Amino acid sequence: MCSSQNPRGHTGGGTHGIPYHNYALFMLCLETYARFCHEYLQCFVLVSDGGPSPKSSTLWVMVSVFDENDNRPTFHEKIYQVRLPERERRKKAEPIYRVVAYDQDDGPNSDLSYSIVDGNEDGKFFIDPKTAVVSSRKAFAAGSYDILTIKASDNGRPQKSSTARLHIEWIQRPTPSSVPLVFDEPFYNFTITENDKVAEIVGVVSLQKNPFPVWFDITGKVL
Repeated sequence: MCSSQNPRGHTGGGTHGIPYHNYALFMLCLETYARFCHEYLQCFVLVSDGGPSPKSSTLWVMVSVFDENDNRPTFHEKIYQVRLPERERRKKAEPIYRVVAYDQDDGPNSDLSYSIVDGNEDGKFFIDPKTAVVSSRKAFAAGSYDILTIKASDNGRPQKSSTARLHIEWIQRPTPSSVPLVFDEPFYNFTITENDKVAEIVGVVSLQKNPFPVWFDITGKVL
């Protein structure tokens, strides 16, 4: 008797044994076995001789089903467009934007690394290979425009990858506002589920009416 076990506890047939002189060869009956449905197979093996008073013995066999690298990394958008105020050269690199991808595979097949593969010929930008944060310490004048091609690669064999473009428009730094910046709410409470995808919208925070352009940053630690 053989069965397959998935994370929800459902079982289904999937293997059979071919008897030999002193061993049995187990074969999958299905052409493919999706790991997201079946993480392992459980088989109850019964062996018996052919004598007039047959003797028998039983054994449990478990077969692990490893994940196949059949999904490419996926970016939430193919083109990201941001507008940032001009900046002077910095001693320390400061973040510009974060472009994040996700992979529906499991284990090492879903471990992603990031690189800039086009648009950075002069070396003004660099990207953290794990967090995907694009940074620079260079100066950027108002009116300039940069287009970077970001590549996300998984750690599977064979390796798979995808690309997205980051468009950065540098604008004139606005005059400091004389109007106080006030959020519409004193605090915001958002909820997420453990299976939400990367880059899903969690919530929206907003300011009371303000005629000047503003930029938002997350400060402090995420608890």
